[in-house]
Amino acid sequence: MPIAIILRTSGSINVFRDAIVDALGSNQFDEALLCSGFFQENFRGSVYQASAEQQLARICAKSGVKLTTVGIHNGMWKPSYQNFKANMMAAGANITCMYKPGMRWHAKVFIASSLGKPHFGIVGSSNITRNAFSTGTPYNNECDVFMWTRSPSILGIVD
Repeated sequence: MPIAIILRTSGSINVFRDAIVDALGSNQFDEALLCSGFFQENFRGSVYQASAEQQLARICAKSGVKLTTVGIHNGMWKPSYQNFKANMMAAGANITCMYKPGMRWHAKVFIASSLGKPHFGIVGSSNITRNAFSTGTPYNNECDVFMWTRSPSILGIVD
């Protein structure tokens, strides 16, 4: 299984976000798991919406991928997570949003599967927040590890 370590050192490039959105819109996967401690969607009056990033909600709706999310770190982020779910559903995305009992969820994992078998995954430090999931400044210096099967069909996602 090939791996790549992606170190984000520029605000103008976001390989993490692009790989997730590309995977969800590729029609190569029927299910995906997206875990984050923070899903930023109008958090505390912010206009930023992760669901609109690279048209994430629309792309999920169009591809029909069954997306399961798991979050969040604390109750302060619960309304933001609920906004994310509502906006994804309003766009027609097939999404199930889950909470870890007691919250304190801080894992950052993405797994895309086809017919119950994982083919592409990311484990790292990036959350689904403006500083980690968007471009521009400020941005977070993040490190994410990409893993994928040797299937030629995924090469367009991980190139």
